[in-house]
Amino acid sequence: MICIARIFGAPETVPAGAQVLGQGEESDCLILLQRGRLSASVDGPPGEGRMRVATFLPGAVVGEIGLYAGTPRTATVVADVESVVRKVTRDSLERLSEADPALARDFHAMVAGLLARRLTRTTALLREVNR
Repeated sequence: MICIARIFGAPETVPAGAQVLGQGEESDCLILLQRGRLSASVDGPPGEGRMRVATFLPGAVVGEIGLYAGTPRTATVVADVESVVRKVTRDSLERLSEADPALARDFHAMVAGLLARRLTRTTALLREVNR
C-alpha cells in the first residue's frame, strides 16, 4: 500500500502573506493546495510592479509548469490566507511510478489536462487583449 504522505508530502501550514514559490527560482516540486487560498503574480513592465494572474482554491495544483518543463518558476505564489499545502517533488513522482504505475499515469494525465485547460484560457485572454 502506498503512503500518500511519502508521495505527496506531509501537509505544511503556510501563514497568510508567506511566499510559497518564487518567480525565477528552481522548480523542484509542485504544490497541492489542501486548504486556504493562494495567488500567483508575475513581474509587470518596469515601474508597474507585480500583476496578479491567478487565484487558487483547495484542490488546485500549482507550480506544475516549471516542474514538468524543467524551467525556473514562471510566477511568484503567496498564501492569501493561512493555507495547507503538500509538496510533490520530482523524486516522489518517480517513487510513485515505481510503486503504482497506474496511479502515476492517472496523476500525470490529470496534470496534462490541467496544463491544456490553462493554455486554452491564456490563449483566449491573449486574443481579447489583442482585439
